[in-house]
Amino acid sequence: MGKGAASKQLPLLLCGNLPDLASSAVSKNMSPPLILVGMSRKLRNWSYHDATDFLKEHGFSFQKPLKGSHQAWIKRGENGGPDRRVEVSIPRDSYHPKTFRNMIRQSGIAEDVWTKWGNS
Repeated sequence: MGKGAASKQLPLLLCGNLPDLASSAVSKNMSPPLILVGMSRKLRNWSYHDATDFLKEHGFSFQKPLKGSHQAWIKRGENGGPDRRVEVSIPRDSYHPKTFRNMIRQSGIAEDVWTKWGNS
């Protein structure tokens, strides 16, 4: 998601290869489930690769490994401005929204830019 021109547009609704729930004795009164794909994720479900791809596209580069499973990513200040440093952890799955919001704050890039990129 959010990889620019290389990303594929996903359909909004997928119902293929689902079991026929109408024939099940347990679920006579249930509607078949809908699986929605491509919905807005805002600050949820961002992986390490999503975050670092975003940072690379916005001028950040890997600086150095930090203690444990953390890394420093840096964007050098332009025209004498301050450098921006983001501490990126490498989670098992996706970032907790509070952790991710802290990375957004450190980057100096508005949250809506992150979410727009993530939803593209």
